[in-house]
Amino acid sequence: LVARGISVRSYHWRVPWQPASGEGDMVNDPHGRPLKGLLASVAQVGFHLLTAWPAWWRHVAPARRQGEWILLDRCFLDLLCDPRRYRCGAPRWLARAAAALMPRADRLVVLHAPPEVIRARKREVEPDELLRQLEAYRACGQARGGILIDSADAPEVVACRVASAVGLT
Repeated sequence: LVARGISVRSYHWRVPWQPASGEGDMVNDPHGRPLKGLLASVAQVGFHLLTAWPAWWRHVAPARRQGEWILLDRCFLDLLCDPRRYRCGAPRWLARAAAALMPRADRLVVLHAPPEVIRARKREVEPDELLRQLEAYRACGQARGGILIDSADAPEVVACRVASAVGLT
């Protein structure tokens, strides 16, 4: 995008209200810690819902008016597909309701690859969980009009597929 003169801001999982210090939600063993309790999980979902719109108005809306692209590596929908990554024990209906109220992406791109390709790259989760997640991400993307991109190839090839899918080529 930058090579095409398009300014890009990138965030991991959510657009923060305040500039973040460090990596925040990046984890090496996403399922290695126990779920939070019900109250903490409900508070977690509520916090993200209550801060999403102010962050969107503060950062995303002005950037979009200036022609900037905002890229999220993961987003709140990730919590629907992999709640253990975020240690979230909130009821699924609550997470789905919060997701329905979150700001919507202009384009949702879901990178997808065969399980054996993903396992060769990274072994964060067990094979059964990986299969469950792949189906959950596929279903979530389809339900929200997402673009499913084969990410089994080299990053440069995948980037070209994404660029083509979002109308940059």
